[in-house]
Amino acid sequence: MLKVKRNIGWTDIDMSVIELGKLLKHYTQCLKSEGKSPKTISWYGEKVSIFIRYLEAKESNFKKDQE
Repeated sequence: MLKVKRNIGWTDIDMSVIELGKLLKHYTQCLKSEGKSPKTISWYGEKVSIFIRYLEAKESNFKKDQE
């Protein structure tokens, strides 16, 4: 019997180990598939990258405070 492979859903993913940079890459691919302009994709990528750096800095400061 042929088994059908289903796509993984958000509820199937362990969010504690997924990298934000990887999510950004998938997000920009999604924007491309939706036909967004290269300039729009670049703008979104830049803004989300800034937010990711902010979160990483906050996480670093949090870990230092916990030590």
